[in-house]
Amino acid sequence: MSTIKLTFVTLFLACISVASCQTSKDNTVLAVQGNYSLTKKHFEIHMADLNMVLENQSKEDIEIEKLLLIEMFKESPAEILASLEERDPMVPQPDPIPAPDPNGLNLVWGHQKVRNVLNGDIGQMQFDTSRANAFRAYVANSLLSSKSNNTSSSYGTSNYSESSATIQFCADGTFVESTSGYIGIDVPGMSASSDNSTDYMPGYWEVASLPNGMMVILLYSTHPLMLEDAPNGLLPFIVGQYGEDFVALPNGDGYRRSINYCN
Repeated sequence: MSTIKLTFVTLFLACISVASCQTSKDNTVLAVQGNYSLTKKHFEIHMADLNMVLENQSKEDIEIEKLLLIEMFKESPAEILASLEERDPMVPQPDPIPAPDPNGLNLVWGHQKVRNVLNGDIGQMQFDTSRANAFRAYVANSLLSSKSNNTSSSYGTSNYSESSATIQFCADGTFVESTSGYIGIDVPGMSASSDNSTDYMPGYWEVASLPNGMMVILLYSTHPLMLEDAPNGLLPFIVGQYGEDFVALPNGDGYRRSINYCN
């Protein structure tokens, strides 16, 4: 009898040990989709890439990035893991499921994502012309930035507003847009101002040429900021002219362009 009890106690303790180890392991998993698992290690790689572009992120920003990464992972688990794990050879890579490519081209996963979302509804856009290919290479690893301010005053009241925006385009077909704004109002005996906070929006990008000679950057994101203006998550960014250090819209507004590598 004592031998049976000893065996039972040994098995019980072994089960507890296995369960404890399994729980500790499971705690590193952020999301599971099919046969793919998104872990804290993947998120650390994602944040390391963002920290090269964006500095001094708050705890709220980091939590938002975690939720967005989980959302993108659930939409395209194989592609997200492949992109993250190729940046860190210490993370074992799964066997990714290749996305269908109707043109037989070797597209990076971000560009393929945009094409899949369009699902053939491209109108007069042309993805694979020589002009589009050249523009795609130009956009990759480009940082676009713009800044504006305005001051007005009347009858003792003065208003000041300032806004800035940057878009970092990565060679893997992803982007991160950051926008910030500040508003100050001064009236006799009182002044008020808004916090100069910054919002970040990640997503995917692809380019195409148009018959009229213009180019278009297609931005796709399921971030709430994008869905406010584009319910389907797609926003065309029409480019009238571009050069080594600028990108100009058809209405004359423009962005400064600089080369900035994501990795």
